[in-house]
Amino acid sequence: MYLENFVEKVLSIPDIDKKINSTFLERLTVSKKLLEGTSVEDRSSRSPFFLNDLGVRYTVSPKEFTKWSIKNLNVTLPSTSNLENDLT
Repeated sequence: MYLENFVEKVLSIPDIDKKINSTFLERLTVSKKLLEGTSVEDRSSRSPFFLNDLGVRYTVSPKEFTKWSIKNLNVTLPSTSNLENDLT
């Protein structure tokens, strides 16, 4: 699964908690639990708000939020078609 591989790749980066936005890290952790079939009642992997050095930001696009969050990491965001294939 492309999404599962992406989540694992990011979470396995040494000191990842110091390299990415804490909101994005939490969303990845929630996503990992969902992919593993673990209940995360009342939680969502989607968050339109995030914190950065300029303060709280808002984005309506989870894809843009993800791109911003991983811009300094050596990882590639799975393509939309790869993700759609995972979900079918």
